[in-house]
Amino acid sequence: MALGKLKANLNHDESLGNNNMLEYAIEKLTDNKFNLVVMGEFKRGKTSFINALLGESVLPMAVVPLTSIITELVYGDIPSAEVIFEDGKRKTISLEVLDDYVTERKNPSNEKGAKKVIVRYPSKYLQEGVILVDTPGVGSIYEHNTEVSYDYLPEADAVIFLVSSDPPISKTEIAFLADVKEYIEKLFFIQNKIDYLSDGEREESLAFNRKVLEQALGNSVTLIPLSARLALQARQNGNQEMLLKSNLPEFERELSEFLLKEKGMLILTVAVNRGLQATNNILRHIELELKTLEAPIEIVEKQLGDFKKYVEQIERKRLDAHYLMKGQISELLKQYDEEVETLNKERLPEAINELESEFQKVKAGPKREIAEKLDEAVRGIILSIFTRWRSEQEKKMSSGFQAVAERLIEETNKIAQEIASTASEIFGLSLSQIVDTVMLIDSKRFYYLLDEETTSIDLLVMPVRGMLPKVFAAKMIYTDSKQKLTDLFGMHCGRVRGDLYERLDESLLSLKGMLNSRVSEMVSSVESAVVRGLEYRQKNESEIQRRKLELEAYKEKVEKIDLELKALSAKIDNERGVNEAAK
Repeated sequence: MALGKLKANLNHDESLGNNNMLEYAIEKLTDNKFNLVVMGEFKRGKTSFINALLGESVLPMAVVPLTSIITELVYGDIPSAEVIFEDGKRKTISLEVLDDYVTERKNPSNEKGAKKVIVRYPSKYLQEGVILVDTPGVGSIYEHNTEVSYDYLPEADAVIFLVSSDPPISKTEIAFLADVKEYIEKLFFIQNKIDYLSDGEREESLAFNRKVLEQALGNSVTLIPLSARLALQARQNGNQEMLLKSNLPEFERELSEFLLKEKGMLILTVAVNRGLQATNNILRHIELELKTLEAPIEIVEKQLGDFKKYVEQIERKRLDAHYLMKGQISELLKQYDEEVETLNKERLPEAINELESEFQKVKAGPKREIAEKLDEAVRGIILSIFTRWRSEQEKKMSSGFQAVAERLIEETNKIAQEIASTASEIFGLSLSQIVDTVMLIDSKRFYYLLDEETTSIDLLVMPVRGMLPKVFAAKMIYTDSKQKLTDLFGMHCGRVRGDLYERLDESLLSLKGMLNSRVSEMVSSVESAVVRGLEYRQKNESEIQRRKLELEAYKEKVEKIDLELKALSAKIDNERGVNEAAK
């Protein structure tokens, strides 16, 4: 491939930035990671479905709500697993003891503090960089499971959304799907457990679920009927007839086509653009050194001085752009504060009314029972409100930061283009405009922070008065519970804000640092080429001529690779146009 040839032909004294760009592009092609996330309501058979794809019961299955944390399946020659804990510690375990960490039965409410489990397994699905992700089911009695699933949404590249033949799709699933579609462009829909229905029942159920899904999404939906149970049995027993009956091969064909075309196209585009950026930088570097070897020394030295003066002037523009972005981040937080005001006006009164209703149901009972029921109600209300609220705010902040980042990138690219144009003008070069310095192609939540920890919706326990006379107890316990609800409401508004601010600030710093390094790299490349040429001018004529021949040969190689990359870029654009027309 052209990128490999380009990297192999890099001169040892080539700039670190060009080398890093090529490393990144080649890594995108050879080690491309793609999160294929299985989601849906609890007991839809998500874990069974993943096991069917793998062909073995790799992940534990049970008849009760199971997965309590994220489980990522990646390729590995030898089956193994690693637990990553919330405190950063890691522990290698065997697949036989996976259920000690990923099930509610053996790890209730994730009391062991596991952040996620990475399972390595030799499956064809995982060989090309695909990561299969098993998520907790939403809508179960375990609220933290729903929260964990919401947390992982921004990390998903595509989602396999499972519904079931019995029971049909629920309101909880529709609500969750409404959030999923805001993050994910590619959704696969599977209706599992078709083997539990007769032919007539299956068609009726499929028609109903498809209609509900299409109404929720506002467009047509391909709903693939499937039996994960039969598929797993078929794979384990080598029964091809049963495998066809399970309908797993139909889904596999659609998945393979997507991974081959759409996923590959995105990754290839990123890699080719980075390669073109590298070839442009290298060719500019070569042209500069050749000019320096040929022009009179006093003229070159004057040109270098003029360029350095220009760089000092351009620095002000770069700082101004950064200050502007900082102000726009503050505007994002101001918008969040306005959202909090709306939340307080609309949802807090509703939450108090909900607590009041619960109190009316239990007020005649014993004090301990009243306290426990109201405490449970407070917890459920807060979790219900803030699990979705935080997800909504993350989405808005991510979109806002994307716009801010794109403006900063646009300004930086203008500066980079100006540097290239000015260098060409000062040194008498005739090079094409450079490829964009940076593109936002990897962002999911906020730029450059793909592994950040989010603020969990955990609740601080506040004591409820229990040693009160019977006549006052119920009312006083309710008053305390209402105060607790109000306090927790405000606390979590603040905690979400603090988390978002920290991540926005760190994201902006990371982006600024990367953009600064790109501009600095461009300036350094110009200056180093001229300085190297001047150094050779101090040598004898034969050394100068030898260096010219080296540079001309190097230039010829890079130009050939540049043409290959441009042809590939044109082919990608044409293919994308064909695909869009087909849609």
